[in-house]
Amino acid sequence: MSTAQTAAPKPPTWTHTDSEGSAQLARALKVQSFRTHPDGSPMSTTDRVRLVRALCIATAYVVEDASSGAAGVPPRGEIGPLTLGSEVHGDLFRDRASCFAASTVARTWQVFAGPGRRMVYTAVTHDGAPPVLTEGGALSVIGDEAGFLPQLLLGAVVVVAIAAFAGALCYAAQAGAEVIDRKLTEDALTQRLLGTQAQALALLQDHTERERAAGRAIPWTPQEQQVLDGLLGVQRQIAAREHVPLPSPFMGAVKTAEKAVDKVAAGAGMGLGIAVVVGGALLWHSQKSQSKTSE
Repeated sequence: MSTAQTAAPKPPTWTHTDSEGSAQLARALKVQSFRTHPDGSPMSTTDRVRLVRALCIATAYVVEDASSGAAGVPPRGEIGPLTLGSEVHGDLFRDRASCFAASTVARTWQVFAGPGRRMVYTAVTHDGAPPVLTEGGALSVIGDEAGFLPQLLLGAVVVVAIAAFAGALCYAAQAGAEVIDRKLTEDALTQRLLGTQAQALALLQDHTERERAAGRAIPWTPQEQQVLDGLLGVQRQIAAREHVPLPSPFMGAVKTAEKAVDKVAAGAGMGLGIAVVVGGALLWHSQKSQSKTSE
């Protein structure tokens, strides 16, 4: 009998590139409709898939950045990808309000996925083209309070250390075009969900940067709270429609405005378990540097 230990399965990863990175992110964060472009021209299925992926990446970025304290997400170099995937749990946020904001935007993708279990794969995507998939296993993306269910590997129980919302991000990024079309053209609640998500992401990132510059927590304005409460309200409506509890996106997440952050033991947080490698200067670091250069 071999004494060699069986390696734990690697969590699924998602690698994405976009040929118009910063421009695509800007479009996603300002999206008003998933049927037509701002100029009135019809939006194609490929356009919708691309916007969903941009919003997924923006979510991973702002959640990780908000949980990273004074350091933030390390800026990528002039050339090379930005890789996301650090541990995220409730105790890493500056205060309860920041955890509430991050858990609210993270939960969107669990609600988008819907109840039940989904196959989540290691995937490579580009723009709005179909994903290239490698099987990674069946993982629960909603309804499991602790995150993902344990998996059995040759008789040994292996807990996949991955935050629930990270798996939901992977699912949304690789969902079939017909699924995204149906959700964003036929379901008014899902349209509202992602439209409000875009507003909340821009708001949370701006708030995080202002707190980092000030070196302290800054009170959330009534206008900011209104956007977050509006997003939570849509999430609750969809969960009620599906007859499922409001899902918890990561350990220690705030699920409602009234519930305090759950305490988690040191080191017990669930890592994102997702590497989003972004091409085309997709994220805020490039936008900030460009705006400062033009001033």
